[in-house]
Order: sequence, then structure tokens, then C-alpha cells
Amino acid sequence: MIDVNVLVGGSPRVAPAEEYSMQAAARELRGHGAQAALVASRTSASYRVELGNDLVLRAAGIDDGLNLYPVASLNPVQSLDYQSELDRVVASGAVALRLFPDVQGWPVGAVNLAPLRGKRPLLLPVTRFGDAADIGAATEGLDVPVVLLGAHYTQLADCLAALERWPHLYLETSRLAQFRGVDTTVRRVGAQRLLFGSGAPQRPIQAALNAVLTADISAHERDAILGGNASRILGLPQPAPVTLEPARGIGLIDVHGHVGALALPILPIDPRDYAVLAARFGIQQTVASSLRAIVDNAAIGNAEAYAAAACNDALCAYVVVNPNDLAGSCEAMDEAYRHERAIGAKLHCSYTGQPTSGSACVALLDEVAQRGRPLKIHVDGPVWDAALLQVATDYPTWKVIVAHAGPGAPSREAARLVRSAENVYVELSTSFPDLPVVREVVRAAGPDRLLFGSDGPLLDPAYVLGIYADANADLSATPHVAREVFGL
Repeated sequence: MIDVNVLVGGSPRVAPAEEYSMQAAARELRGHGAQAALVASRTSASYRVELGNDLVLRAAGIDDGLNLYPVASLNPVQSLDYQSELDRVVASGAVALRLFPDVQGWPVGAVNLAPLRGKRPLLLPVTRFGDAADIGAATEGLDVPVVLLGAHYTQLADCLAALERWPHLYLETSRLAQFRGVDTTVRRVGAQRLLFGSGAPQRPIQAALNAVLTADISAHERDAILGGNASRILGLPQPAPVTLEPARGIGLIDVHGHVGALALPILPIDPRDYAVLAARFGIQQTVASSLRAIVDNAAIGNAEAYAAAACNDALCAYVVVNPNDLAGSCEAMDEAYRHERAIGAKLHCSYTGQPTSGSACVALLDEVAQRGRPLKIHVDGPVWDAALLQVATDYPTWKVIVAHAGPGAPSREAARLVRSAENVYVELSTSFPDLPVVREVVRAAGPDRLLFGSDGPLLDPAYVLGIYADANADLSATPHVAREVFGL
């Protein structure tokens, strides 16, 4: 296995630094059977390129069976005359160049990249829709392969269209967390355009690895993604074949599922079909909310969720509530609970535009808590944890689950919250996990307050299972906790 996306080093936002160090990366890579990795330095992105470049150049070589290849960087903001640094890193053995326009704040199309022509393969991030097209156009005449880092469902359509237009572009896997994201990419542009990348040590290697290992592709395609393509495109030695196994679960209850599909490159799937697919990963039962109820029409979406649960023993429903409609939400909860259509409530603060600590949301939290059924909440805004702690303290027998263990991803605020309130629970689903933070949340929650959630079929359960595996979470305890929370 060759990992083409390793980024080492801490920052004021990525701390403590030792958990993101070269040593931490090497430890994670060896633990997952990697034979080689392309390593860049965050110092090059946020401080000075020559210092970051020196760090990876010094670390190059074989370290206890792991071959570390240096990836140097250039920063036009630091100096538009970067020719001398380019010559130095190429002569010193850099196998590729990684640029950081997202961190340093420069548009790819505004910089003269001509000095890079024919030098080294390029690694460039895609963070917004349109980035891939901009990169394709800006690098078209450089006569080097360009690997787009961070392809994600929010901009994957742009990435795939760019790959079809520009044959020198490739993708890597670190954020292909969407449901069947690897399959989608392979069907559209072919396995030969996809390289394995993890984003370690910040991202969990097993998440990206699980997505590849469980994809519905041939063994030849899988081997190409895991190392063959990197060897061919980047001119690296061919890795020896290895046997890798995906992380799975047994008898899991998924507390973060969905009915419906957002307007993303993810095909809608019938809940009954999804239940069959989820069973492959050990998911026995799913508690689901309607995506349409969250982002469009609550009444129609909730009805769709209830109907899906009524004809599927593996599915239970949430009733989606909205702080912008307190009376309607109370009526929806009372109706759903009266007829046993839902076993809990779901509140998505960011989609409703109401911060968790705002008066509208706090009023709704009070109504949800008074009814005694569990709440699954997507938190948002400042001091969300303090607001949730207050309501949880006021209603000590009420149970609340923090989706993603934070605002879109596990956070240290969630770790502090579960230490302070015994009736607050967390699950770890996300498409941008920060592994050291996830591990902190798992330690804080312990086996009694950690639940399994996949966010499927928006995210792929395989990807999320990889997060749990690398976070050292005890999945075997989560079904018991879920039954206790929901009274299943």
C-alpha cells in the first residue's frame, strides 16, 4: 500500500503538535500495513516553505520497513521568485510538490506555474466546487500528473467532470466518505485515476482504507488504487501484495441513519435495499430521519420516514422538529409519539439557521425534553455545549445524542460535555474526522455513552466504521447503549 496524502505537523488549530508529528504518522502507517507514503509538512503551508521542506527531506528514507518519500512545497505568497527553492528541493530528492493555495490564500489561476513544467508531480487541494476545473485549466500545459487532494461529495461532481476533461488529473481517497464514493469514482473515470490517500495522521487511515476495501470493484482495481497507480504515476517502486481486512461490526444499532437523498452525486436508495447493504457491515437496525424533512418540508419528509419504518423491521424513525415552528414541532411530536411512529426527535440547528444556544432552539429543547423521548441534535453556533448542558441538567432523566459528537465532526467541546452530563451521548460519524480529537471524545464518553452512527446513506458505513476502529472505540458495547437510550 502506498499512501499519497500524509501531512505532518501541528498548528494553533491542530494541537497538541506531537499527535500530528512525523512519528505519529509513521506509527499509524505501519499499523495499517502501509509500505510507503508521500509526506508533506504543515510547516510549509502555514510558516515558511524552506523549513517545512527541510523537515520532510531529512525524514526521507526507509524507517523500520516504511519508505517515506519527501513532498516539498512552494509558496508564491512568500515569494513569487520561487525558482531557487524549486531547484533545491528537486535536487535534494523531493518526489512531488504539494501546494497550499487554500491555506495561503492565493488563486491557482493567478500564479505563474510555468517553472513547474516537467519538474515533479503536483498535489493540490480541492475544497470548493470549481477548484478542480480551475486546477485542470491552470496545470494543463505543465506535463506533470496532478493529484487532487480532498475530493468530497460537496465538490465531487466538479472533480469527476474535470478528470474527464483533463487526462493529467487524478483523485485520492482521503475524503471519499460518501455512500459508495469509491464505486462512483471508478464507474465514472476508471480505477486508474484514483490513488489511495489517507490524510494521516490527522485523518484515520482505516476510514479511507475501508472505503476502498469494501467497494464493489475488482481485485485488480483495488490493488491499483492501493498502490499500483501511485507506483505508475509517481515513478515509485511497485509495492508487494498485502492482505488487508476492512473493519466491521456485529449486531450494531445505527442511531444516525436517513431516508431520502440530498442533491449530491449519491444515488437515492430504497430504505429496504439500504438495510440489506448495511447488514454487510454488521448494522442490524437503524434509527433514521428524513433528509427531506431536514432540508425541505418537515411534514412530507416525516411521513416518508414513518412509512419507511412501517414496512421495514430494521428501521425506526425520528420525528424532525424545527425551532422556527415551535407549535408545529410540538404537534408533530405529540402525533408521532401517540401513534408510535417515531421513537425520538431530530433537530438540525444549522439547516434551520438557529444556533443551539439561541432562544428559539432553547425553547424547543425544553419542549422535547418534557416529552421524555430521546433527541438527536446537530449542534451549531457559539457556546452550544453550555446551552445543551443546561437543558440536560434541568432534565436529568432525558437522553440527548450529539450528532457527529460536535458541529459536523467530533470536538473537544463534546468531550467536555459528556464528562459533565451523564445523560448526554455521542456518535462519531463525519466526513472530516480529526483522529486525535476523535480519540479524546471516545475516552471521555467511555463505553456507556458512545453510540454507533453512520450518517448513511449520505456517508458510507464502511468509512465511518474505519473512524471507530482507529479511534479504539468499543463497538461491541454500542448496541446495549442504544437499546437503553431508545428502550428497544
